[in-house]
Formats: sequence, C-alpha cells, structure tokens
Amino acid sequence: MNKHTSGPWAVDLVTGAIWYDDRGDGDVRPVIATVRFDNTEYGQFEADCHLIAAAPDLLAALANPAGLDDGALAGMDARALRDLIREYRTEARTAIAKAKGA
Repeated sequence: MNKHTSGPWAVDLVTGAIWYDDRGDGDVRPVIATVRFDNTEYGQFEADCHLIAAAPDLLAALANPAGLDDGALAGMDARALRDLIREYRTEARTAIAKAKGA
C-alpha cells in the first residue's frame, strides 16, 4: 500500500489549493489537492478546504488509540490510562479544531 503525503498540510482559501510544507519552514510547496469552488457557497468551500488540509492530523489522532492492543490497556494502572486518554483527547481536539478552520 502506498503512503500518503505526510503533514503538515496548509490551505490557500483564494485558490482552494491544499499544500504540503515539505521543509517545516512555513514556505508551502507541492499541491496535494485543489478544492473547486463551483456551485457551492463560500462557507462550504472554506469548510471543505480546512477538512482536507487536516486529514493527516485527523489520521494521526485516530491511529494512536486505534493502535493500542487489549494487553497494553489491561496492564495499565488507572492513572496511566487516564493520562493516556487525556493525551489522545488533546490530539483529537487539536485535529478537529484544524478541520473546522479554528
């Protein structure tokens, strides 16, 4: 299976381009995708752009808890489990905020 382009991805709300920051310097380069602004309202166009640009963050936020096996969870004490849940919750909330354009 091929691997997707890693993040972070950014969005240009003028052109609808979803960009990849390949150097981590904020200077965005290769276009990952372009969202079309044909017959949609601008609000929907903007929301679609943000959602697509957040895809790597959303995937990462889901991959961490999904990767836990039952054995690892069973061996954790309550405090460690609570801390892990808080960490994953923070990652999920950050990814959701990016997807919503916040």
